[in-house]
Amino acid sequence: MKKYNLSNIMKNAWIIRKNTNCTMSNALKRAWSTEKSRTMETKMFELVKASNAKIIDGQLMVARGTSADVIAEVKEHKSMISAYLSGDCFLRQVQMFDAPVEWCVMKKSANPYVSFATVEVFRGTASEVDDWMSSHRHDKCTMEWEDGAGCQAKYVTGHCA
Repeated sequence: MKKYNLSNIMKNAWIIRKNTNCTMSNALKRAWSTEKSRTMETKMFELVKASNAKIIDGQLMVARGTSADVIAEVKEHKSMISAYLSGDCFLRQVQMFDAPVEWCVMKKSANPYVSFATVEVFRGTASEVDDWMSSHRHDKCTMEWEDGAGCQAKYVTGHCA
């Protein structure tokens, strides 16, 4: 049985409700979805780190010397690991960090004559940010990677220009 931090879920739901002015029901659904996504992403992150998994020529490969039980678990979750590794944020997270971190997408002014303060437009797990970026490709968003710029040090920000 999976264990979830109910206190964090409730706190996140209140933050979502306050910031988006949605109903508490919708805020709780979003908070639960984020928590489940975070739990799954942590599991996939640990598997990828333990097996040093990489996608090479479309094939999921693991490092030599990986234990049999880790290989069995990687085979069980092969499609999910491949999907996670295909995302920019998750791949960078695996390469740069020892544990999963929260990500945020920041938007800054694209007009050199009219500027506005950098604004956070989305926050979530690496896979959620990957999904958000792919669904907002039509907004002409590009990712510029900076460690901790404009956010707390534990965040990596992608700026939409």
